[in-house]
Amino acid sequence: MTKINIEEWFSSPKRWETEHECLNMENINEKPYTYEGSLEDWIKELTTFIFLYPKEWNRVLSEYKAIHSKQKQKKCDRLDFYRDDEGYLRKVGEKDTLLRFRFESDSFTYKNQIAYIMEETKILSFDEYLKYCRLNEKERMIYLQRLKGKFRKEIFQTQEEFQVSFETDYDSSDFNNRDIYVDMLNNTYVFL
Repeated sequence: MTKINIEEWFSSPKRWETEHECLNMENINEKPYTYEGSLEDWIKELTTFIFLYPKEWNRVLSEYKAIHSKQKQKKCDRLDFYRDDEGYLRKVGEKDTLLRFRFESDSFTYKNQIAYIMEETKILSFDEYLKYCRLNEKERMIYLQRLKGKFRKEIFQTQEEFQVSFETDYDSSDFNNRDIYVDMLNNTYVFL
């Protein structure tokens, strides 16, 4: 199938045609089988559509749930992602939204390393964030310790002490240019 325009697909009378459904019939959080992009691309397109066209989405979702209710197997029909009021992609129920690096000195020193990581590696990616979200509290602490070690040795190559944590928002910053916040779902970073 060629690249699909999601607005056209959702308004097509053939949107529920077998094996060409506009949503994944097993799990709404997975991309449809005929969608050629990545899961990240799909979730971003889908949540953007929902954000921009809530009435149209409610119609498609109610049709989807009606089809689901007729099927015998247990399937997932609850979307785990949404766009917040500012339009940023978020995961339902997840408070750990922003990865924060806090330095003793000016965080801008690490600008080039963060830019490289975000553009060239999968270390702080959408997929990595989803892996993190599946971890329990103890596993999350271990994940952050390993991430800090990796960044100290391989990325920042510094002896400077720094902290790594996940935060809900930017309120934990003292706004003295010591913090870097990474939004892994939206592939963005902010120096505060």
